[in-house]
Amino acid sequence: MGIRKYMRSVLIAGILLGASIFTPATQADAAAGQYHLNLGQKLTVGKCIVSTAGQRGAVAKLCMGKYANALIYYKGVLKDEFGPNHVTSAQPRAYITLASDHNVKIYKYSGGPLLFNSKTAGRFPATQLWIDSCAALPYWNVALVKPGSFNWPWKGEHCVG
Repeated sequence: MGIRKYMRSVLIAGILLGASIFTPATQADAAAGQYHLNLGQKLTVGKCIVSTAGQRGAVAKLCMGKYANALIYYKGVLKDEFGPNHVTSAQPRAYITLASDHNVKIYKYSGGPLLFNSKTAGRFPATQLWIDSCAALPYWNVALVKPGSFNWPWKGEHCVG
């Protein structure tokens, strides 16, 4: 490889690296082992956020289902779900997000139609969506949270703890 080709490759790699560092994160996937979604993060089909262990090690999970529905498991048992009621076929690119308007939303695919909107932002402008397993009681909840300000149990058995 000639010096010019080498320098051009280094320059292009540097530009691409710089662009990836300074490009704002939008609709990033939730990290593995995470117990919450931050504003703008998404949870795709087959992925889950998992609570810390509550009473006697019980764990709650919020997973994105293949029919554009959010599935809530507690102690490995499906306890609840939310999302659109009219989806009858698999939606492999659907995802749930805590949108920039602070509502929990489910989309058919990135840039695609909105399938579900929680319409909760007016009362609870949360910056995180949590799955929680109570430390003191055998309950779970999905909470809308603004750290340092409030924790509103939106779905579930309404424990906070």
